[in-house]
Amino acid sequence: MAKSKGPGLLVLNPGTNKEVYGELARKYAAIEPPFIAGAIASHIRDKGYSVDLLDANAEGLTYQQTA
Repeated sequence: MAKSKGPGLLVLNPGTNKEVYGELARKYAAIEPPFIAGAIASHIRDKGYSVDLLDANAEGLTYQQTA
């Protein structure tokens, strides 16, 4: 793997399920893949930078926990 050009970047997919669905989010809300965040991360990696992706919905995080 080539060395990264500079500092890494964290791409966030903010969580909304808990705010929208409340407690129902645990059992009934669908978690969809973060396609746009993934495409952004892929493009940045292609330019030689290191990237991490945090999917707050998949992790069950609120806006406050993500911040």
